[in-house]
Amino acid sequence: MFVRFLSIFISSLLFVGFPVHAAKVKTTVYVGYETGFFSKSPNKDTVEKAKPILRQQVWKKYLTRIQPEQRALIEQKASEVEARLNEIIAEVTVIDTQVDEGARQMKFRVEAIVNDDMLNGILMAKSGDKAGQEEIYVSFLVLPRLQSEVKVFDAKVVKKASSTSKITTEQVAADDTKESDSGSAERSVEGEKVTISSKATTSGSTTRKPQKVKWRLGNARDVDTAVNRTLTTAGFEATTYGDAGPRCDGPKTKEARADLLASEAAELSDDVRGAIFNALRGRLKKEDDCKYDLFILGTLDIDSIMKDPNSDNIMTRANVSIKVFDLRGKRGPKTIASMGPVAYQDVGATEDDATTKALLKAAKEATQNLVQQLRAKGL
Repeated sequence: MFVRFLSIFISSLLFVGFPVHAAKVKTTVYVGYETGFFSKSPNKDTVEKAKPILRQQVWKKYLTRIQPEQRALIEQKASEVEARLNEIIAEVTVIDTQVDEGARQMKFRVEAIVNDDMLNGILMAKSGDKAGQEEIYVSFLVLPRLQSEVKVFDAKVVKKASSTSKITTEQVAADDTKESDSGSAERSVEGEKVTISSKATTSGSTTRKPQKVKWRLGNARDVDTAVNRTLTTAGFEATTYGDAGPRCDGPKTKEARADLLASEAAELSDDVRGAIFNALRGRLKKEDDCKYDLFILGTLDIDSIMKDPNSDNIMTRANVSIKVFDLRGKRGPKTIASMGPVAYQDVGATEDDATTKALLKAAKEATQNLVQQLRAKGL
């Protein structure tokens, strides 16, 4: 039988409010009597002693929720992460505690706040043995796209009908006897019996054409700032395509953006893509400052705007598709990291507010994910 007692709040540090970007984790932890932490009458000191176990179990739960690339990077930086785990998992709250005297164990239902910003800062920082390496120069074109027109086609229904008829002819014979005052007479009658049968069948098909979407440019300035800040914080020398490509004789920013806005597949056309690669590899303008190491290309598409069912706010969704190209190879650019399609949602009081929040969230978190992939490759 379980005995319940007062929930106890545990905190290793005190904060005013939660971190700007944090993950909430809930889990259940079982601690046996044999640990020596408590006996039949657990108290406040019991929970304090169990705190390291609770934090470790929260951490294990958190690791199951993140991307494989991020887990691999955490393994590489295990000692650095472990040393700051008390800061990363800033708060742990015991929601409910039960004691099973028969099983001689204590059950904790806990909720914790994991500081994603702090963790990402550790993961994106260069390791000590890489601090002296040459800088990596990155240019990026990450375009926010908003739907300006959506054409939805009605379903086309085609029905087919067919029928078959069958005519059967059968020879028949019969004797006919006719009575009269003078006697009776018999005669034989021969003829044909005709039977007509028919069968009808119907079938059909439905064809639905995919919707056509026209895109317009979103808040590119804020997205560029978010991407640039994340890359710079991670130690990369980052430059927007607008500041790099045209200067190196590549397509103008307006032309590159227009090409990407016109694409249904969120890809550059072959001609524009090739021209951008040649410009950023220093093949069009023979100058050292036109040779970039990496190019990041992607779109953040606002493809859903709706009312939040849980409030009076507006909810928007940004669908992310993004790639990182290594420009240094002799055989041409190759993809070394990618992400998407992945959707990020956010809410705001107005449509513009919600859209801005969703775009900035998508830009930051997608770029952090790419940085983690690059770190895992040693960059």
